[in-house]
Amino acid sequence: MHFKETENVNQIALGEDISNGERVMKYSIETLIKRKWKLVCEGTSVGNKRIQKFPAIKTKSLRLAIHEAKDTPDLLFFNSYFVNP
Repeated sequence: MHFKETENVNQIALGEDISNGERVMKYSIETLIKRKWKLVCEGTSVGNKRIQKFPAIKTKSLRLAIHEAKDTPDLLFFNSYFVNP
């Protein structure tokens, strides 16, 4: 996910098509800092909808890395948000 300008982000939402069962078993979210990908957060399942909160970051790029899955992942969405505390 790439933004035109730097964005504040402190939550992501992921969802997968669970009509054939949950597939994602382990994932991480990373941000690009000085041309290197840095870990933002990790999770162990996605399912119908997963919202993950983390300390606010400023970024122009986020990526989802799936490290373990039961079968080929079938993601429906990957969104980012900034929610004021």
